[in-house]
Amino acid sequence: MVDSRNIHFRKLLISDLVLMHKWLNLNFVNQWYGKGKYSYEEIIHKYGPRITGQVPTTPYLIQYGDNPIGYIQTYHINDHPDYNKYVQADEHAAGLDLFNRRTGLSPQGIRQRCLDQVFRASRLL
Repeated sequence: MVDSRNIHFRKLLISDLVLMHKWLNLNFVNQWYGKGKYSYEEIIHKYGPRITGQVPTTPYLIQYGDNPIGYIQTYHINDHPDYNKYVQADEHAAGLDLFNRRTGLSPQGIRQRCLDQVFRASRLL
């Protein structure tokens, strides 16, 4: 089992978009996050505004120690009315999307680290 105390999150940077391009074009990620293959320009267009705060979604890189292993993003669902039409969340609901490339991470470990590091830092709790 992987030690969840070594899981950390840091804000996604523009320099991370090369890695995001690689990951989002992997079949196991793309089947959930994708629409087919992404160009690098599409990644910049999609994630750049999240990084700069122009879109109300906070992107993070998931790290195990110093190694990037995945992506996580948080948001208030009400900030995305087109999405909220489908989920019909109340005004306080927050959303989270993620993928990781590391096996052996327990859902409980990721959940606790999300609560401790991501949701509280994003003021979603």
